[in-house]
Amino acid sequence: MKIRIQGNSLRFRLKQFEVEALAEKKIVKEVISFGEEEKYQLQFVLQIVNEEFSLEQKTTFIQLNIPENIAAEWASTELVGFEQNIRTAKGKEINILVEKDFKCLTRSDEEEVDSYPNPMKQC
Repeated sequence: MKIRIQGNSLRFRLKQFEVEALAEKKIVKEVISFGEEEKYQLQFVLQIVNEEFSLEQKTTFIQLNIPENIAAEWASTELVGFEQNIRTAKGKEINILVEKDFKCLTRSDEEEVDSYPNPMKQC
C-alpha cells in the first residue's frame, strides 16, 4: 500500500493482492515499525464495514472504514478508485482517495510488482 499525506488529504494506492485481500478478508493494513514493541509502530488500516465512511485515529493507527457496497464494486470492476470527504470532530474535512495502484510508465517492472497494468501503456 502506498500512502500519501498532503494537507488535509489522505491517498491510499493498493496493489492487486491488497485489493483482493481487502475484498476477501475485509481488512488490509500497512505497518511502519520504529522499534520492536507495538507502541513504536504506526499502522494504516482499511476495513470494510456495514456502515458509512468513517476515519479513526489513535496513537498508533489510522483506520479508514469503507462501506461494503462501495468496496465490493471497486474491487470487482475496473473502477479505478473512490473519493470521500470525512468530517472531523472539529468541523474540518479530510479528503480520502482510495485507488488501484497502476504501474508507472517510467520505472522498471521489478519496482512495480503486482501493480495493475497501466491503461496508458502502449503495447
